Amino acid sequence: IRAAINLGIVKVNINTELRLAFTENLRKALKERKEFIPYKYLPVAILAVQKVVEKKIKLFKSQNKITI
Repeated sequence: IRAAINLGIVKVNINTELRLAFTENLRKALKERKEFIPYKYLPVAILAVQKVVEKKIKLFKSQNKITI
């Protein structure tokens, strides 16, 4: 991926990886819980997505490049 970025690629889709991280961790959290209250199991899935995003930001060398 870094080689592609160095060659000028500016768009890389990571939606599937994010959905897989969310789904996998949501399933684990639901398996381990006896209560199905969203605020108790959703943070695990959200944190998994955050970790993937943080890794991708570093991989893409996109730190401090957000513009509004």
